[in-house]
Amino acid sequence: MFGFIYPGEWDRIPHLVLRELLARVDDGRQMKPDDNQMLCRGTLLSVLQYRADLNRWGYQDARLMPSGPLTETEIEQWTAAMRSELPPTVAAETH
Repeated sequence: MFGFIYPGEWDRIPHLVLRELLARVDDGRQMKPDDNQMLCRGTLLSVLQYRADLNRWGYQDARLMPSGPLTETEIEQWTAAMRSELPPTVAAETH
């Protein structure tokens, strides 16, 4: 993510650190999630952007217990708070 967000700053990450992190990503790709588990971690990055994944495509919100620390009520409160920060036309599009 850092390299994507700051493409001119790759040299700030020490080579050995980057190699270790990439190895961890590769190790994670080899682990198989539960067959029935459709987990979306996008909500950890953007509260509203991944609503379609949850509402239309049936993915589980990674913030929700037991995967994450939040209850359904807390997620609803968090989402409402994010919507209240948006201009009205954009907020309406996130429902």
